[in-house]
Amino acid sequence: MSLIEHRIQDRRFTHYINKALKAGYFEFKVYQHNIVGTPQGSIISPILANVFLDQLDQFVEKLRVEFEKGIKPRKNPLSINLEGQSKIKGNLELVRKLSVEARAHNYIDFEDPNLRRLTYMRYADDWIIGIKGKLQDTKDILAKVKEYCEGIGLRVSPDKTKITNLNQNKALFLGVEISRSSNFVTKFTRVTSSSSTKKYNSRQLRMTAPLQRVMKILTDNGFIQNKKPAPRFLWLHKSHDQIIQLYNAVFKGFLNYYSFAHNYSSLVSLLNNILKQSAAKLLAAKFTLGTKSKAYAKFGPYLTSPNKISFLRPSYKANELKLKVKSPYFLENIKGL
Repeated sequence: MSLIEHRIQDRRFTHYINKALKAGYFEFKVYQHNIVGTPQGSIISPILANVFLDQLDQFVEKLRVEFEKGIKPRKNPLSINLEGQSKIKGNLELVRKLSVEARAHNYIDFEDPNLRRLTYMRYADDWIIGIKGKLQDTKDILAKVKEYCEGIGLRVSPDKTKITNLNQNKALFLGVEISRSSNFVTKFTRVTSSSSTKKYNSRQLRMTAPLQRVMKILTDNGFIQNKKPAPRFLWLHKSHDQIIQLYNAVFKGFLNYYSFAHNYSSLVSLLNNILKQSAAKLLAAKFTLGTKSKAYAKFGPYLTSPNKISFLRPSYKANELKLKVKSPYFLENIKGL
């Protein structure tokens, strides 16, 4: 409240915010009241999180300015040496062998000690920090963030905050898995129309939908039982049109959220298989058809209603998202404050 009252002079308005923070709620006819934090899902929760955690944003920005150094990474000496040897004339077999070996290494030295970077992103109380540097650098940054959070009355959850090496594992942020590709990608950039091209070998960052997590969400909400698609009987009383529209809404919700994912086509296949079978089984139960195959036979492959409402026909092509972050280490915090 002191932060809010410092920025907002209207005491009638700040009084309403104070009352909203102290207000309780009913859960199954039982009054609940928690004076710590804002109610989950409250309209003021993300707003107040941004107001309060602006302090953290400014602190991390200062860390970034102090931490970063260098302009661009040096070239990998090993790759340059192999590439130079591969230009030897006469022994074509040796040239071919050395060229293949050179392409197996990064053209850029990602372990250049004279280049350090820090990338920070926060959404409400979820944040992630990317560190291009050493593991000890990452540990030092985490220690400083923890100390600062304690100084403003927050606690970084030790269970939900961890250090992830993207060369080996995946970091989860806002329901998206961030990892580094296992394959090298070679890019060619022509300097001029007559000069040779530059080569850059890199393991690109990947952002993927966590399919097992998606399966768990569908299971928790009744679309899957015993690892198989199941009818969501909560919608049994709905009309044919409403049932298809509700399934399409769930389908579109996942596809819109993960529209940029590198495994988008796999996600589409998974959702299409589970949700369509679940819908077919629900329609079979509603119209006493017995089996999902009879539902397909009656309503067609897209379970079309008499009013021409059909199951979603999704595209398997994702929206392209270019990632330029090359941080090897990520500090990951999922609702850790």
